Amino acid sequence: MYVEHLANGQLRLSDDGYAISNLSFMGTELPMHRKKKLSKVLRQFNIKLIEEETLAIEGDESSFSKINFLPFIRHHVDKLSVTN
Repeated sequence: MYVEHLANGQLRLSDDGYAISNLSFMGTELPMHRKKKLSKVLRQFNIKLIEEETLAIEGDESSFSKINFLPFIRHHVDKLSVTN
């Protein structure tokens, strides 16, 4: 997990591309239907996909208490590797 200070005074918490690149490393491709599932879930939790590989949330410190980011990544990205 990485924390960046953004120019607007907010913070960005990201996985630095680990989750998506790890799927690729394990030989799991993300066909269009899985990418659509991922996009839908990311929108529901206000998580951004940056440069098609980095999962991130942005906001002030209080924003980060609304979602437990690491378990989210583990659950939903792992789910993509085993579902059709």
